[in-house]
Amino acid sequence: MSNELLGKKYENACSLIDNEISLIKKIDYISNNKDFKKEVVDLEKSLLEKRKNKFTISVCGIVKAGKSTFINSILFGKRVLPAFDTPWSAKLTFVEYTDKKPYFEAIFYSEKEFETLENTYKIQKDKDTGKPLYDDFEKMKEKAFQRGVREKDYIKKSSNHIEIRYSFDDLEEFVTDLNNDKAVKAKYTPYVKEVHVYVNDKSIEKFRIVDTPGLQDTNVINSQETLKWVTNTHALIFLFPSKGIQECDCDFLKDYQATKGPEGRIFVINRIDESSVEEATRVRTYLKELGEKQHFKDINMFGFNEVICRYSSLAKLLQSMYKNHIPFENNDMCDDDWYWNEGGENGLKNFEADPDDVKSKISERLYNNAGKIIINSSISDISQLYFRIQKVLEKECDENEMQLKDSDKNFAELEKEIENLKKLKIEIQDNISTYKTEAENEVDNYESILINEL
Repeated sequence: MSNELLGKKYENACSLIDNEISLIKKIDYISNNKDFKKEVVDLEKSLLEKRKNKFTISVCGIVKAGKSTFINSILFGKRVLPAFDTPWSAKLTFVEYTDKKPYFEAIFYSEKEFETLENTYKIQKDKDTGKPLYDDFEKMKEKAFQRGVREKDYIKKSSNHIEIRYSFDDLEEFVTDLNNDKAVKAKYTPYVKEVHVYVNDKSIEKFRIVDTPGLQDTNVINSQETLKWVTNTHALIFLFPSKGIQECDCDFLKDYQATKGPEGRIFVINRIDESSVEEATRVRTYLKELGEKQHFKDINMFGFNEVICRYSSLAKLLQSMYKNHIPFENNDMCDDDWYWNEGGENGLKNFEADPDDVKSKISERLYNNAGKIIINSSISDISQLYFRIQKVLEKECDENEMQLKDSDKNFAELEKEIENLKKLKIEIQDNISTYKTEAENEVDNYESILINEL
């Protein structure tokens, strides 16, 4: 499912590079030269190592924006991450591939980190009531204690304590907000720094997905980590509710989204199943109009080059499950029986859940901000190898020409050696020219296709 996020052009460019390495190996002059043979082997390893770097996708949004369902629909096409009734991504959560049994790690604060966290809560105050936020934090710790979790068991002086679980349903215990009365299973949250979820699904092997905490998070450590990942991500996705944005969204946008220009981010108006198509279109038009206001111009946001998509995570997820014959469960249906109100399976199949093709927009961001860099770097490495081979050939030609003048060797034999070297030099030069042209055309063609799609 998620392999589609990289796009065929990236895979084709990688194949082109692999083919070129194969051609280089077949050149007798290189395969018979111990130094060049080793250099080609080292180059091949280096190129493969570059491709191991993960493509990072960060998902942001207000509380209950539907981030977990969005990740399930875009990456897996089935229910992998749980979607709780309460906000479950109150902690920075990473989703990655494992070839083992699926599991997750909860990483707790170190003693020093937790001290910083507490001091921050002590000086911060609630915007509405003016009360210190530390009061709420103390209440969370008290609830955790009542549920059998003691601070000293998880906050360690020398290192970060790690807890491993093999059921994703247990995530609720570690990441949901204890101050939410519905969070009946939450108990470790005050002491958890971040969570790493590992899924045995090879289609996400090349990805790292970062689910960021809610936007009104006062936790300074969460905020710092969120900023780091927002800044360094290859595709930043911000989910809006179908009815538009609120003041807290704009605060987040000013603090975080402005650090990532339009070329790195995608705005998604999610849950369009909860409103009419016309309403979702109006929200998108409204956001575009905001881009004309000076305030948003100053932070380079919502302008004419901004990508704003309409999407329904729930409908897209159910459509994928239906298509792949994955049985629905009770928790796959939303509370207002949207699925049934839309006419059951027939209504679901006909609903346009992704009218703006979010996946292709993510693919574009991943390619431009990561894939293209890998391809261009690989082209440069191979070109440099060709250049070094060419220089050695030129040197050998010159040396043989000198030998021809100074030695008693058979004239015709030496002349034939020189001619063969010159032919090999031309072959190498042709390879360089052909390879660079094909690779650059592949990149240019993909860019043209992406521009036309936009």
